[in-house]
Amino acid sequence: MIVSSLRGGLGNQMFIYAMVKAMALRNNVPFAFNLTTDFANDEVYKRKLLLSYFALDLPENKKLTFDFSYGNYYRRLSRNLGCHILHPSYRYICEERPPHFESRLISSKITNAFLEGYWQSEKYFLDYKQEIKEDFVIQKKLEYTSYLELEEIKLLDKNAIMIGVRRYQESDVAPGGVLEDDYYKCAMDIMASKVTSPVFFCFSQDLEWVEKHLAGKYPVRLISKKEDDSGTIDDMFLMMHFRNYIISNSSFYWWGAWLSKYDDKLVIAPGNFINKDSVPESWFKLNVR
Repeated sequence: MIVSSLRGGLGNQMFIYAMVKAMALRNNVPFAFNLTTDFANDEVYKRKLLLSYFALDLPENKKLTFDFSYGNYYRRLSRNLGCHILHPSYRYICEERPPHFESRLISSKITNAFLEGYWQSEKYFLDYKQEIKEDFVIQKKLEYTSYLELEEIKLLDKNAIMIGVRRYQESDVAPGGVLEDDYYKCAMDIMASKVTSPVFFCFSQDLEWVEKHLAGKYPVRLISKKEDDSGTIDDMFLMMHFRNYIISNSSFYWWGAWLSKYDDKLVIAPGNFINKDSVPESWFKLNVR
């Protein structure tokens, strides 16, 4: 069995799920997740499990968790030993630092393992792309505001361009950092050279920054800021309906572009993701700060 603990925001939860399911399918074994521990311990960002909004099964495994006194101590021991100290038949596979695509995890036979990491590269699950896309079908009704935004996106069709602007950084020591307006303006110019009469739809938690720095040269629409979990899922649904994308170094916006309904999509992404293998080869990597 392949097991992992779900953690982080929606984008990271999706990467963990995709990695675990693809490894399980590849090795013809079941998979399961710890659905509670890391969310309960997230005292800073207070993330919640959001995968339940999708058309997928989340089998739960409590046997391999570290949800007990001194659990973090046993977790550290397991990392160092490379096996689950309480269940030695399970390998303990921790993502290498700095993160990158680890091809050995694809080529090796792995039947019992506990995975720890975010695995932010499509190379881990590209051979099961269709299965992953089918799992990430959203099963909720759009809020009325989101429905109106979707209708405008559909109306403009090829002229609509999604921009995902991230203006925060979760760790002071993490590589990547916050992108400044030079990146977005350069990407907008590139899109304008390829798309007739472009209209840019901006997703961000800092719409004031977007208005100040990105509006003016081209038509810009601001997607309403949504605070709750349901709104996060609505934004993911909206993003899937574009053909053209400019994303920041965000796993959330990454998935919005990757799950696009259109095979001929155009995606511009920065080169400063934490995982150097995050940007698919078919996307345009723009190295501008």
